[in-house]
Amino acid sequence: MDATTPKYSKARYDEIVKEVSSYLKKVGYNP
Repeated sequence: MDATTPKYSKARYDEIVKEVSSYLKKVGYNP
């Protein structure tokens, strides 16, 4: 997971976090 060929993108990371969070809430996981 240390590959930096596609440059690390904070915006993309935030987008993924948001999607994963909403998915987890959908399946009933609430941290």
